[in-house]
Amino acid sequence: MPFPQVEIRRALEECGAKFEELSPTEHREHLKRWIDTYGDFYSDCRRRLRSARAVLEAQRMTDGIFLLVPCRDASKSHWSQVGFAYRCSSAQLPDLTEASHYVDTFIGPLDFSWTLLYGHEVDVFGGPDFSCADWNVPPSIERERKRQ
Repeated sequence: MPFPQVEIRRALEECGAKFEELSPTEHREHLKRWIDTYGDFYSDCRRRLRSARAVLEAQRMTDGIFLLVPCRDASKSHWSQVGFAYRCSSAQLPDLTEASHYVDTFIGPLDFSWTLLYGHEVDVFGGPDFSCADWNVPPSIERERKRQ
């Protein structure tokens, strides 16, 4: 699938963002840090908000400076560097729904304390999803017993 650079840049322009393209090395480093912080993002142990609630919480949490990092080709199952990543400044976060048809992308602050993940086709499958770095909750003893 083609990288949706046009859709991503349009979304950034529509929200009034100033943005700069990151180097491939910076892109790779930010993706690695996100994976280290959020691990298996869709795990049952990760607390998440979804859809409009997710966007509202991310908007509430942002200080206006954020990363926008494509993190998975929609046709692949693993996290990987895709296309171009950006460092952005804007009071409003971009809506990456159109880009989500081609690539999964996360938005988050430089300290990775929270993230807004636009997974594959959020308008079809639901999303985006919001989580905080410290929202990973180990499964309860009862849940573990049920699994056994």
